[in-house]
Amino acid sequence: MNKNLWLCLLMFLVFPAFAETQTLAEAKGELLQKMQADGYITETVAEEAKQKYILDEDKNYLIRDERVSSPDITKAEINQAEEKSSWTQYFSLINFIKVLAVILLLVAFGGIIKKIIRGCWALIAMVPVWVYQGTFLAATVCASLFPAGIWKAQFFYIALFGIFGNLLIIVWILAIWEKLLKRLIKILNFGLPLMSVISFLLMIYFGVFAILYQSSFLGFFAAVALSGVFTFSLFYMPGILFLHFKENALAAMVFGHLLALTIFISLLQLGIATEYLAYFNAGIQYYCTLALGVALLVGSSPFYKSASIFYFLIFIAVCVATTFLYFFAGLTGMAIILYILFALVFLEWMAYLGFKTGVITGLLLIGGLLFAIALILERYAGVIISHFRI
Repeated sequence: MNKNLWLCLLMFLVFPAFAETQTLAEAKGELLQKMQADGYITETVAEEAKQKYILDEDKNYLIRDERVSSPDITKAEINQAEEKSSWTQYFSLINFIKVLAVILLLVAFGGIIKKIIRGCWALIAMVPVWVYQGTFLAATVCASLFPAGIWKAQFFYIALFGIFGNLLIIVWILAIWEKLLKRLIKILNFGLPLMSVISFLLMIYFGVFAILYQSSFLGFFAAVALSGVFTFSLFYMPGILFLHFKENALAAMVFGHLLALTIFISLLQLGIATEYLAYFNAGIQYYCTLALGVALLVGSSPFYKSASIFYFLIFIAVCVATTFLYFFAGLTGMAIILYILFALVFLEWMAYLGFKTGVITGLLLIGGLLFAIALILERYAGVIISHFRI
């Protein structure tokens, strides 16, 4: 919330240079309305900003469009400035291309190593394998910790290569040295599933680098690893998306993610370490919420087990809580994900009860509900999509 208020204040300072002739109070009010309509701030934040930043003297302070009236700024300069600003729409695409390039380089990195080994095996065999592993690991560690010393202009992408390269080299080392792997497994044997322990270590690993490089991208991976602690995972194959977790971990999935989300939201609302929480916002608010919703979707299904009523009641309580978060905390994306998944559970229960009564009753009930959902989406789909902001 504080971040949004600072954004409003910054816009207020810049806005007078581009506004038409009107009072400063009117300009500020119009800006807040536009930001609220576009979904950048909630109604609560907008009202708080109006009370705090629209002052009585602003109603008598006239401002005008300096770009048109000032003789020092020509039309050509205005057009040039607008042309430059239009390039900002490509910034995210460029970053995506760079991240994709790093991924491809990592894949190529592994492929090159294999080809070198096969082609020069006679020479390679003369040198102990630990020399290569140590050299490569030292290189990726340096890239992940001191990327600016390698290429200052593109330091983040060098760091990204090193961060994921470290993991590849460690997997290679463990695959070669079986005794080291067995000893490591014994050390990590805390009575928990091995993958949960590995996911916890990955969460710490990506979390530290997310804070170090102030990266939401790495923060997202930390949140993915957090869900992995509770056995939740996501796989994609051409045409198929798998959402998977172990059946005996359903309770851990539900209550573990509830605890994680509760802690995150509490810290966010109390204003504790908000500058660090921002790096994990996308992963926790979207990915972890999706994991919680999937667990409740399975547990609440009438086709699951006798415990479905218990999880269905929990799902209702969670949706009620997220409704308050939707209106008073601005966590709209989290609420909408849970609403959609709860609607699926509701349809399952209606189908179950309807078809239990009779086929015709079931078809009428499901058909009517689907038509009502279509009408709602037809009218509010744009609003729903606009609230999925990271």
